[in-house]
Amino acid sequence: MLKKVFKRLGIGSGGKVLLYHRVAELACDPQLLAVNRQRFREQLQVIKNDWIPVSLGELLQRARDGKDTNRCVAITFDDGYADNLLNAAPLLSELGIPATIYVSTGFLHGEQEFFWDQLNRLIIDELPDHRDLNIELQSNGISRQWTIPLCGVSELSWDVTLAEAPTARHEVYRQLCGIVKVLPANERTETLSKIFSKFPQQARQRPEYRTMDTEELQTLSNIDGIEIGAHTQTHPTLSCLPVEEQQREIELSRKVLQEVTGCEIHTFSYPFGTKADYSPATIAAVQRAGFKSTCSNYSGQVHRRCSHFEVPRNLVRNWDAATFARRLSSF
Repeated sequence: MLKKVFKRLGIGSGGKVLLYHRVAELACDPQLLAVNRQRFREQLQVIKNDWIPVSLGELLQRARDGKDTNRCVAITFDDGYADNLLNAAPLLSELGIPATIYVSTGFLHGEQEFFWDQLNRLIIDELPDHRDLNIELQSNGISRQWTIPLCGVSELSWDVTLAEAPTARHEVYRQLCGIVKVLPANERTETLSKIFSKFPQQARQRPEYRTMDTEELQTLSNIDGIEIGAHTQTHPTLSCLPVEEQQREIELSRKVLQEVTGCEIHTFSYPFGTKADYSPATIAAVQRAGFKSTCSNYSGQVHRRCSHFEVPRNLVRNWDAATFARRLSSF
């Protein structure tokens, strides 16, 4: 009986939107953002063989028209890492699977790493293992201190097991990311500078962590089946910003992308994307900016009653084909 009711209401088995960030082989990935190339190919093959790959726009149109979205799968990427072009796009094109790639436009020079990657480099990836390091920060008027302890090289890797039982360094990393995440762009830069000043090593460019530059974005936008979407200018937690600053972040990212790509930008994704990371005021700002859809970051399916300004997405990890197939069925 309930299944019949859900079917009449357009609720139940619906389309699924997948959320990726990176296709890369990384020695250190504390956010678990990367799927390696071989596993990404395997995951795409599962979609091609057993599901119906569609673009995000087509999936949402099917839902809007009341058509069946069951077994439809749309792929999205957040942030705008260079490996989206170099590693993901060739495999998507080879298998004929479309994707929407959301880009934070403040990083299009390709030189500055996202804050979570900068902290990863300093605390986990490069910090010498022969010394402890003390960090002190003022956060919300409260002074907090951390000691980053000595640890061996074997403790500096990160996998799914360590995500559940991190080392002391990983725990410091996680706490600092939480503090920096909610800061406005200027305060974030200032806080990162204070943290970096405690470290003996000099910053270095890591090609495997870089974002796309404008020329690469133009190339990506010209690939058949690839749609570009906006993801703010500085990747802030929008719910922590005044409404006017949210509006600026949202509108500027769209403007820059349209100027760089020459394409109309119709879709947006909320940075971080949980319900705590944006607000009703954010949704209103996105609508005022002229977007037709926005994506969130929590699990769910796309059906007729799904809001097109809070499209649920299912986060994908570095799973083998069998695990991915099982997870995809359960989303």
